[in-house]
Amino acid sequence: MARQRRSDEEIIAAILEAGSIRQAAASLGIQERTIYTRAKNKEFKLLYLKARRDLLEDAAASLQAKTGEAIKVIYDLMKDEKVAAQTRLSCAESILRHAEKIADVNNLEAKINALEDEGTIWEL
Repeated sequence: MARQRRSDEEIIAAILEAGSIRQAAASLGIQERTIYTRAKNKEFKLLYLKARRDLLEDAAASLQAKTGEAIKVIYDLMKDEKVAAQTRLSCAESILRHAEKIADVNNLEAKINALEDEGTIWEL
């Protein structure tokens, strides 16, 4: 019985789900070298990068959807006088740290957008 050739999409999905080439190959019933050989192909690389980017974007969106609730928990702990002072201080520091990171990301995004508008860089 001839073996069925696995599509690039199947292999990429298995890699992303399994987290390693070895586990992906085992789950598909193929040799690791099959995946490594395919990974040398430019189209495969582009498909893999897009699939990984899509997965990360989905994860980021899921986390962002929970941000408001997380902020409320931290804020409520910070304001609760029954909570230990050190815990309240940690909550305040956490809010400040994250606010600084958000400002940094927003500044970088603005700079990237300006460069894209100038035609200095382009989107992937």
